[in-house]
Amino acid sequence: MISIMIINYLGHSCFKLRGKSKTVVCDPFAKSIGFLMPKTKADVVTISHNHEAHSALDRVEGEPFVVQGPGEYEIGGVFVYGWLSWHDNKKGEERGKNTIYNINFDGLKICHLGDLGHMLGDKILEEISGVDVLMFPAGNESTISPKEAIELIEKIDPKIAIPMHFRTPAHSTAYDKYSTVDDFIAQWNRKVITEDKLNTDQVDEQEECQLVVLKI
Repeated sequence: MISIMIINYLGHSCFKLRGKSKTVVCDPFAKSIGFLMPKTKADVVTISHNHEAHSALDRVEGEPFVVQGPGEYEIGGVFVYGWLSWHDNKKGEERGKNTIYNINFDGLKICHLGDLGHMLGDKILEEISGVDVLMFPAGNESTISPKEAIELIEKIDPKIAIPMHFRTPAHSTAYDKYSTVDDFIAQWNRKVITEDKLNTDQVDEQEECQLVVLKI
């Protein structure tokens, strides 16, 4: 039985995972993206790569354990596994490194792809398998394309897939080239659910992958 966990989308690539006794924040962002991330408290923070849109630790309160790269970590019952990947399809020559994280706690396995810029091989796909909730970039700029994202979703086969890293009206003009979530949905061509937040009770009910768009 999965314990109750609430997942909130704070914007850009940032999520807050609130479990029974621990809270994890993924990829906190700075105001430079166009809007200010609300300050929030966490026990653990994961950072996919060193960019102010993904590593603004000043927006996280408390004294969190910061995970900032590949490896295996255990923080008070939160198990984090990080894998080296790339921010482009040229092994980092253009945009550098990216870390994919599996975050396992309270009976739930969550995968945050960060700013993944290439397709994944069979070895890493096998290692990150068994995902309940997948967070993937959907903005079609400096990351995988929507077509590649859909292919990865099919290969990873999570119960729920949540898009992130897409353009919104609040983003600065620096993100004008990014696609919107509606642009991605147009290519998804399957059922889409929109929620204020994700409750893990919903995960238990899923027999096949559903796309869930979380409001900011």
